[in-house]
Amino acid sequence: MAAALAGCATHAPRIALDEAAWRHSARIELVYVEGAAPTVAYLPASDPAANAGELQALAQQDAAADPGDCTPLAMPASRARVEDRHRAAWAWDIRAARAAPQALAARLADAGFDTLFLQVDAQLDSDEPLVAALAAAGLRIIALDGYPDAAEHPQALERDIELVRRFNATHAARIAGFQVDVEPYLLPGFRLDAEAGFGRYLALLRSLRAQLGPGLEFSAAIPFWYAGERVAGRNLAAEVIAATDSVAVMSYRTTRVQVEEFSRPLLCLAARHGRTAWVGLELAPLKSEVHLVLDAASLGRRVRREAGRLVLVAGAGLPVASSYSVKAADLSFSGNPRGLRELIATPLPYAGFAGWAINGLSLDGDGSLFR
Repeated sequence: MAAALAGCATHAPRIALDEAAWRHSARIELVYVEGAAPTVAYLPASDPAANAGELQALAQQDAAADPGDCTPLAMPASRARVEDRHRAAWAWDIRAARAAPQALAARLADAGFDTLFLQVDAQLDSDEPLVAALAAAGLRIIALDGYPDAAEHPQALERDIELVRRFNATHAARIAGFQVDVEPYLLPGFRLDAEAGFGRYLALLRSLRAQLGPGLEFSAAIPFWYAGERVAGRNLAAEVIAATDSVAVMSYRTTRVQVEEFSRPLLCLAARHGRTAWVGLELAPLKSEVHLVLDAASLGRRVRREAGRLVLVAGAGLPVASSYSVKAADLSFSGNPRGLRELIATPLPYAGFAGWAINGLSLDGDGSLFR
């Protein structure tokens, strides 16, 4: 950690600040990702989201309120209840999927996948050959889209839903539903009023659900730590689950122990609400991160105006209040496809488990999906 902090101290010594957000911040968080300029998040005086350990404890306590839903199914006696769970993939690069639809469909089916979360765009109407090829291979297609500020600017998602509805009305091959991947917490100033931001996010989900109408599955991709967040005194994950038909939990870890630990609260909440949850794993290459939290009051003259903009002067001796690092190898199976295949060979023994959802599969070419 010391070496990582030393590297951060000398990288990007001038960091531009959002002046309006800075005025309302008690702390800021600098996120250093390998090979990229640091990003800034603006924090209030108290922010549970900044403490992953506390968040996980809250999530487990809340999910454990009904132990019946959280008891793992006995194995192997109850194996029949979980062995038919499904396997899904996220496909964000529509160009790769369009290039050879029949070959892609065959590769997915051969690898045991039966669901594809497929990003859609304005060209959806011309993607009938792709949807037809996937459907012919026995795969369910769930349309996919999302962006962090969708709660304030939902027009693209609303357009996507109308495209899906029109596609199903005019083509034999059908799309089974729609999944949103909206991560508002990625906006720099989000945590200054996270409760209001999550309230807008929930309102977005309910609006999109109503627009989608009956007969189509509505899903949301969410991080595991939503189980420890509250909005108006209510559990955020439970509210998302109630507003959708299913969720996909981004439980991006590389050991079965941690994947189950991080997924369990959401699986329990899903079961309690009569829903199911996909458990997401990452195969795409990621980069390690270092997070530094700084008290605004301690920065003094390090925050100054230069050339008409507000900047933080980083460099040596930065007064770090707290810090933590995230190793890429702990989050992604990139470089370890065998480990991923071994993990997904056995389902998680919970009634709410819908199946595994994999991000970062190789969807182009003829080689292994897991390479």
